[in-house]
Formats: sequence, structure tokens, C-alpha cells
Amino acid sequence: MKPPFQVATADYAGSGNRGVQDIAVALAWVHANIAAFGGDPDNVTIFGDSGGGLKTSCLYAMPQAARYFHKASIESGPGVRVIEPELAAQTTRKLLDHLGIAPAAWRTLLTLPAATLLDAQIKIGSPPNAAPASWGGRAGIGAGTLGSFGAVRDGHVLPHHPFDPGAPNLSRNKPLIVGGNQEEQMFFSLVARDTAAWALDDAALAARMRQAFGAKAEAVIATYRGDRPGATPSDLYFAIQSDLFSGQGSTVIAERKMQQRAAPAFRYVLAYQQGGPVPGASATMGALHAMDIPFKFNTVDATVGGRPPIAGPRPERHAMARTMSRAWATFARTGTPAAPGLPEWPAYDLTRRPTMYLDVASHVVDDPHRAERLFWEHAG
Repeated sequence: MKPPFQVATADYAGSGNRGVQDIAVALAWVHANIAAFGGDPDNVTIFGDSGGGLKTSCLYAMPQAARYFHKASIESGPGVRVIEPELAAQTTRKLLDHLGIAPAAWRTLLTLPAATLLDAQIKIGSPPNAAPASWGGRAGIGAGTLGSFGAVRDGHVLPHHPFDPGAPNLSRNKPLIVGGNQEEQMFFSLVARDTAAWALDDAALAARMRQAFGAKAEAVIATYRGDRPGATPSDLYFAIQSDLFSGQGSTVIAERKMQQRAAPAFRYVLAYQQGGPVPGASATMGALHAMDIPFKFNTVDATVGGRPPIAGPRPERHAMARTMSRAWATFARTGTPAAPGLPEWPAYDLTRRPTMYLDVASHVVDDPHRAERLFWEHAG
């Protein structure tokens, strides 16, 4: 069945997923050519962070890509669900209306400069044009709202949601790492210059939670406060937002992967505290979004645009980077993450729910923040 307002012809089937299809084409090239560079085409690992984690989730479920890789790591970007065709169609209509293009003249889109399309995407995806945005929780970060541009469950490139209602059967034998950073939200608050987030009182926290959750706000706060004794209102804000960005979705992916009773899933939380000052606030940075990237590549002193390294100033960063980069490299070689000094990293299961907390002294926690997990299981 064609979704409402599908304007293009059959020649453009799958056009909502060209971005992830480009990656599948690159993987096909790697498969055909990597041996010439000393690589093994039968032992390829894909991994991505943030939007790259969402792309990795999609590739894990894509028939076009599945035969070209053997392991994956989904980092701070759980893609449990992606955009439904009906929602994509509504966004298409908004885009055409914004550009003043009649549906019958949709081919005009092919002639527009890229800058025009990018400007339209930003405006369509921003208030007041877009629906209010919130992190996806157990649905992951890819389900979208009106005005979202991203991967679509189109029945063609993506026959199903990546991990809903279950993990993809075509990747059942591929080991998986999945997780995120303990204070993801700090990055987004920093980018938004929301320094007030580090100085909330109870009233300010309640106001933010009412805006996000409406009538559920009090129950959300009570659940996290009960699970985190001694947490300040700002601590709770960052915990809730970070959990809904990557925590809950990562847990769903690990659960559904292990329900297959095939290849293992390894669940993690990066808990290492960055330690740098928060500009404009009397606070220090925690494990903010994207901070894990230089640790996995062992490039913790790299700078971008003259800004301080995102890995922070602590001297322990070098040992942390050696551990994380070795763990991910070992996973790429063997399918099990391991490194000198890192405790044994058990595969996730639905009884213990072991989760590796990556820190200066890394440790495994069974079923961390159980009360929060159960709250979102029941609340949806």
C-alpha cells in the first residue's frame, strides 16, 4: 500500500533511505577490495556514535548491507524504531509547501541547490513547524516527529524497524556492543547554552519535567529520585534526559538481541567524568555525549577548531583511552570486548543484565537502575 502523499514514482522506491544505502554501497566496496590492503573481508566490524549509532542500527537490519559485516557496535544512538511512512509523507508535504512546489512538480526538488534543501530541512524541523521534540526512550532516537528527516521503515530498504518488535533475524549471528554515556544530556545543554541546567532547584526541575512528560512528570521525578539518593535536581535532570536519549533504548536493543539466543550482546555505560569546567556555571563536565569517540580511537588530546579536547583534562584520560580502544579493537577481531586491566565483560542476559561501567576503575553492575527500567517498561 502506498503511504499517503507519496509523490514519486516506483523508480524512487527506497529514496527515503539513500543515506544508509550509501553506507551499504561502501561496505560492498570494502568487501570486494579490503584484502588488497591487508584486511579480511570475512571479519568486518561496523560501529557508529550518535547519528552513526542510529545508522549502525539500520545497517544491522538491512538486507542490502547484512552480508558485508560480521559484528557491530551501536554507541549513544540506539535505533529501535525509525520513521513510519505516514510520518515521512507528512514531512514531505510540509517540505513541498515550504518550498512552494506543487506535488505534481516534485521533480523540481532535483534541480534545487543543496544549500536550499538544507535550509528548508532546518526550518521544517524547527519550531513552530515541527512537532515538539523529546528523546525517544525505549523507542530509541530514530522514530522521529513531524519535521524529522531520517531513515524510514519503507518495506523496501528497511523491511522492518531495526529492533522492533524484535532483533533482526538476518543479523542473529553477529555479536553486538550497545550502550551510551552516563551524562549524554550535558553535551546538548552545552550546545544550547543552557547553563541553567547545572543550577536547577526542585521547582525548576518540576517545570522542565512537566513540559516534557505532562501528567507523568511527578512519577518520573519520584522514580529517579528514589533510585538515586542524594542526587541534586540538576543531577536528576541530566540522569533522566540522558537515560531517555541512550540508556533505555540501548537496554531494549540488548534485551531483544539476547531473546534470539544466538550471538551475544555486550551492554555498557561510559561513566568516566570528563572533569573540565562548564562555561558559565560552577560545575564540571561528566560523561557527556560524543566524549567516548576519542577514547575509542585513542586520540584524547586531539582538538577541533581550537576548542579544548572533548575528552577533558584529567591525566587518567590516557589510560582510559588505552583500555577502551583495546577493548573495541579486540571485539572487532574476536567478537568479545576485552583489554588489559578491564574486568571480564560478560554477555548481556535477561536474568543478571550485566552492564560494564567504563571508568578509571571499570566494573560490572547487574541490572543497574532497575527501578527506572521497570518504570519505562510500564509507562511506555
